[in-house]
Amino acid sequence: MRIDSRDLQGLPVVTQSGQRLGKVLSFEVDIESHAIMSYAVGPRNWSAPFAVGRSVAQYLIAPAQVLSITSEVMTVQDGLIAERAEETRTSASALPTISSVASRSQE
Repeated sequence: MRIDSRDLQGLPVVTQSGQRLGKVLSFEVDIESHAIMSYAVGPRNWSAPFAVGRSVAQYLIAPAQVLSITSEVMTVQDGLIAERAEETRTSASALPTISSVASRSQE
């Protein structure tokens, strides 16, 4: 299955347990490998077309964190919520990823 970039931006994002995180605001593509490097996810009600991407993102989601993408929703791992809470306590400007949570749980 393929999804157009216009359909990917604005796609609702939920955790595997059903918690709503927002919508895909933008994504970064590696120009050498042509692979998506991260998805910027932010408030569901943010609709200004000129203010997308990292500037309003609450989460940066790595492709490894994505469990599935359909034409209706992107589903990500549950651990993202726990990491967001931890990162918010340590740095208000940090955009979390789940990799640090996964590495801490393996220690």
